[in-house]
Amino acid sequence: MASLSEKPRTAIIDSQSVKTTENGGPIGYYADQKSNERKRHIISDTPGSLLVNLGHDANVQDRDGAVDLILRVVAASPTMTKL
Repeated sequence: MASLSEKPRTAIIDSQSVKTTENGGPIGYYADQKSNERKRHIISDTPGSLLVNLGHDANVQDRDGAVDLILRVVAASPTMTKL
């Protein structure tokens, strides 16, 4: 098991869409599911510790939502070598 002082070098990026109501804030139309949803994009290290978490409207494509995530994780963990 790696010690907590070690900086992550490898991470995993993923997204999840969640149905929501209009009262919860901004939402986007998710064409694949034909519903109003929000999407969260995350990056975690390989043991599963959360490194970055961002919420977006569901109409934000994964490739577009990933850009801000990648910039944030590289700034926070300059030792990152693989996503």
